[in-house]
Amino acid sequence: HNPVSQKVTFEYEPVETSYTILKIFNVNGVIITTLLDQTVEGKASYSIEFNTDNLPNGIYYYSLKNEIEIIHGKLIKIQD
Repeated sequence: HNPVSQKVTFEYEPVETSYTILKIFNVNGVIITTLLDQTVEGKASYSIEFNTDNLPNGIYYYSLKNEIEIIHGKLIKIQD
């Protein structure tokens, strides 16, 4: 997912049905947006698009949490 300019797509395939949350944070830990906050079906494919046009350049973090796993990562927003 690095670096990103206009949008980033998160692809997610849960192994079983569970409540899932995907959030984007700035470097200060402030939530920028919540992209997913619901129960998702297991053994299905999900594609979640995040448009970064309104964000200033910088470093952002994402966190995907469900009842089985937690995935963290970093996004670097750059201007085209």
